[in-house]
Amino acid sequence: MILNIAWKNIWRSKLRSSVVIFAIAIGLLAGVFSSALMIGMLMQRVDTAISNEVSSLQLHNADFMENNEVTKTISNSNALISEISKDPDVRAVSKRITVESMVNSGHGPLGVMIKGVVPENEKRVSKIYKYIADSSGSFFNSKGRNPIVIGSKLAEKLKVHLRSKIQIDIVTKQGLPTSAIFRVAGIFKTDNSMFDEMTAFVKFDDLQELIEFDEDESHEIAILTKNIMLTDSLQQRIMNKYTNYIINDGAILRTENLSLKPYILSFLKSIKSSKSYNYKSFVGLLDKNIKEDDEDSKQEILKSCETGLNAMSWKKLTPDLELTTQYMDLMLFIYVGIILLALGFGIVNTMLMVVLERTKELGMLMAIGMNRSRVYSMVMLETVLLSLVGGIVGLLLSYIAVTYFGNKGINLGDFGEGLNSIGYSSLVFPALDFASYVKVVIMVIFTGIFAALYPAWKAISLNPSEAIRTE
Repeated sequence: MILNIAWKNIWRSKLRSSVVIFAIAIGLLAGVFSSALMIGMLMQRVDTAISNEVSSLQLHNADFMENNEVTKTISNSNALISEISKDPDVRAVSKRITVESMVNSGHGPLGVMIKGVVPENEKRVSKIYKYIADSSGSFFNSKGRNPIVIGSKLAEKLKVHLRSKIQIDIVTKQGLPTSAIFRVAGIFKTDNSMFDEMTAFVKFDDLQELIEFDEDESHEIAILTKNIMLTDSLQQRIMNKYTNYIINDGAILRTENLSLKPYILSFLKSIKSSKSYNYKSFVGLLDKNIKEDDEDSKQEILKSCETGLNAMSWKKLTPDLELTTQYMDLMLFIYVGIILLALGFGIVNTMLMVVLERTKELGMLMAIGMNRSRVYSMVMLETVLLSLVGGIVGLLLSYIAVTYFGNKGINLGDFGEGLNSIGYSSLVFPALDFASYVKVVIMVIFTGIFAALYPAWKAISLNPSEAIRTE
């Protein structure tokens, strides 16, 4: 009954109620759409980072990421790829050689990260090939010796174009400087101008030969999952299966086929049981515990060690994005919360006017026996219903706007260069999940409740005898 009365009271002044509902709806539309725009930009950035730059997950030698040393390799890449590809959560796997180099086209040297890739596998892990226009070549489709695919920003700085020659200077696995001439086969342009300037791709076999790697060696195994939500669980499985080494961060001891003295075997067993030494400290322990006369045994042990692996998800590879994704919900609360706070004061003011206009009516209701709790509930319900109607209208408008522009996109071309410099696309697709809409509804209800507290208290504070005499 009270609910029915409260609903009817809202529409006694249609104009005033409509203005409040309109204000709430427009405010929510602005807040929700702004949040969807920011979240959409962030989700696009994460997607492009995974599909173009780092993939869902990467495997490296445990010591590789420290200094990107050429010698810190994965020695059994093909076997690992074959095994990892069998996981049901894995979409594609590709091995890479990653080296820092100097490139020169006759217009000054530039520091660039060269990635040696297997084109067929890389196309399944990365979307870089889709960012090469028809007029800008291809991703190693053409035949020719030593092809290279570079970013548009790098091409601009080197002042090169398709079929231009570029000299690459790098260091081999043995630490010797070497160089080779490559010919530009394709030029890509992504939404990240820094990536375009600092990255170039060559064929895996060409780079492997240049830096004198063994056939099965690589620096990196890139893994793309079928869904971004599967990354953490896959990382955990890989960590458990491939990185659970006897010596932490270091090596597995392969001593089955070694002829070692009893005291050395006893020492190695103690190392295995402790599981607390990295590779460097392990070498130090060998120096301390193995006699000088048994130097050959020490070298045999070191040769039998396999360097450990490190599995890193896109979150660890791009910590800035990990930090930002953690605050997506907070962005929604901040945008919508500030708007609802301002609207809350307007609702309080409106309901106070309602109470003052109906002073005589409220006095009569209390005089004929309506208790104060019912009066309080009635004013509370009127405020909450008014807020809820405005909230529903606002969310409906927001859903329509987010869905429409989420499909069509919003072109921020005027800010394109600035956005690209930090890795964001100038064509933004707003995005918001269902849970976020539910959170906004809850925020609207609480806003209505808090906005009703003072007007409702004001209503039950009236003296019935005095209120009845009010003109």
